[in-house]
Amino acid sequence: MRSSHKDEVLCGICGKPISKGRLEALPGVSTCIECAKRNPPRKLDSRDVDLSQSSPIDRTGFAPTD
Repeated sequence: MRSSHKDEVLCGICGKPISKGRLEALPGVSTCIECAKRNPPRKLDSRDVDLSQSSPIDRTGFAPTD
């Protein structure tokens, strides 16, 4: 989320500006460091996910039919 200031990016949780150093270290980050500490990333439990119909991915990151 961008603010009205030129290059200021706002935290998606609290709405406060994300520090320039954090944005340089982690481009595309959407939370400030305080919210990131309070809300750690959730791990996905993929044990019940059926991947039998998924597309194979090659080394370029694309499926051969893409």
